[in-house]
Amino acid sequence: VSAAAEFLFERAHTSHMKSFQNKEQMRMEGAIPSLVQVLSCPLSEARYNACSALSELAFQNKSNCLAILNTPGALESLTNLMSMREEVHQDDACLVINNCAAFCSEFCHRISLQPGLVDCLKKLAPDGCFN
Repeated sequence: VSAAAEFLFERAHTSHMKSFQNKEQMRMEGAIPSLVQVLSCPLSEARYNACSALSELAFQNKSNCLAILNTPGALESLTNLMSMREEVHQDDACLVINNCAAFCSEFCHRISLQPGLVDCLKKLAPDGCFN
C-alpha cells in the first residue's frame, strides 16, 4: 500500500513531465478515494505516502481538490492526522489542506465547517498568529 501511494506521488509530482495528465488520469481511475482510505491505515509510512500523493494531486488542480473534498472521510481523516503527535503526519495533512484551499475556494468554506479542523490548524500555527 505504501509503495503504491509513493508511486502515485512520483507520477503526480510537478517535476514529472506528464504531471497534469497523470493527475487527471489518477482522479478518473479512482485513486483519490483509495488514498483517503490509506490515511487511516495503521502503518505510519503508508499514511505519510498517502498524504504526499494527495497533496501533489491537489497542487494546481481544482478538479482533484474537489474530488478530495467530496470523498467521504477525507476531511475527517486529515483532521485526525493533524491531531496526532507525529509531526510528519501533522505537516503532511496540513499540506493537503493548504493545497486544496489554495486552488479551490469551495474547499475553504468546507474547512470551516469540518468539526475540529480549524482548531487543529490553530494549534499547529506558530505562537502569536492568532493573538
